[in-house]
Parts: sequence; structure tokens; C-alpha cells
Amino acid sequence: MTRGAGRRLGPFRQVLARLTDFWNQEHALSVFCVFLVLVIFVVNPLVAAGFLGKYLLHGFGSLVLVSGVMAIAHKQRLAFVAAAVVCISIVSRWLTDAFPSPGMSIWSETWSLATILLLTGVVLAHTFKSGAINFHRIQGSVAVYLLLGIAWSHAYFLVSQAHPGAFNMPAVSTDVDEMPQFVYYSFVTLTTVGYGDITPVHPFARSLATLEALVGQLYPAILIARLVSMEIQGRMERQSPKAP
Repeated sequence: MTRGAGRRLGPFRQVLARLTDFWNQEHALSVFCVFLVLVIFVVNPLVAAGFLGKYLLHGFGSLVLVSGVMAIAHKQRLAFVAAAVVCISIVSRWLTDAFPSPGMSIWSETWSLATILLLTGVVLAHTFKSGAINFHRIQGSVAVYLLLGIAWSHAYFLVSQAHPGAFNMPAVSTDVDEMPQFVYYSFVTLTTVGYGDITPVHPFARSLATLEALVGQLYPAILIARLVSMEIQGRMERQSPKAP
């Protein structure tokens, strides 16, 4: 009976092993970056325009979170913690849709923000680990930048739920999810464009916006300096003669 069960679990273990091997490779950063681009620049605008329901946005968001867990699956303890946080985030998000209330919304956004911050740290560590700088790592650094924008959008939404009227925003239909507007505002602030169609009013909202604008300026400068230094160091190590 045990042997039969082992044979039944064999294909599942093989698939899991292949997925783990895939996400252990550096091109997993490229795949993760593609997921983020699809969510931010394709799904999010369609949801904001009312062409797609918010459930599709949540589905793509869940896919991004799950892919992030798979990206760190080779670290069992960290993967276990990340998987637990992601599961709570996904369940709370869908429960909020099923049983909408201000308390459930705040709870869901808190876990979503915690998940995004966790994945940001993991992808950042994976991007700047020792080794040669390649195209996949550059895409990983782009993914971190996109994750920062998503994290701040959840923080803005959390502030708006806790303090209604914290932002002056254009009027939208009640049937349209407000999150796409905060995603738009977050990246406008992160890149310091500042169109002015959405403005923070509450002190917490203004503090978050100021901090995001500073990070948006400092991150590219520090990122470029770090990548260049790692590439120069790697070249010097490869060109230096080995001791006999």
C-alpha cells in the first residue's frame, strides 16, 4: 500500500521538482518580471476602464504572488513562510469580495502589502547575489522597481480605507475597483511625474507620497552603482591570474 501511494505521488513529485528547478534558474526573474508587466500595464488598465472585472485583476495578482513563492522554493524555510503569507493574502482578498466590509478590506490590504514587501526583499536578494551580472538580473532589478510601485499602491489604498477622504481623486463609478487608480498614482509618484489629478490630503498619505518620491529617485542611482560595481568586480576576478 505504501509502495502504491509512492507510485501515485511520483508524477506529482516530478512536476514539483521540475518547477523548483525552473524557479531556481536566473531566468525565473525574467518570467516574474513579465508577470508584473502584464498585471500593471495590461490587466490593470482594462479593469480601470471597466472592460474587465476586478476578479481578473485579483486572479493575475494571485498568479504573481504564487510565482514569487515558486521563485524562492529552493529555500525551504523562507518558502514556507512566504507560502503561508501568500495563502492568507489570497484567501483574505477573495473573502473581502465575498463579504465586503471596511474591516475585511483593511485586513486584506494589510496582508497584501506584507506579501509584496516580502517578495520585494526576496527578489532583491536574488538579483544582487554573488555572480556575473546578466540580462535576467537586470530584469530582476526592474521587477523590484515595479514591486515597489505595487507596494505603495496597496499602502495608499490601505490609508484610504482607514481614513476616507485621504486623497482627492476623480469620481469613478462604484462598480469599478479603486485599486487601479492607486496603482496609477503610485507609479506617477514613484517616477516623480506628478500630474496632480490625484493629490494626498491626509498627513499619512502625504508622508507616504514623499517617501515614495525619494525612493523613486534613490533606487535607480543606487541600483546602477551597485550593478556596475558588481560587474567590474566580476570582470576583475575573471581576468586575474589564478594562483598556482
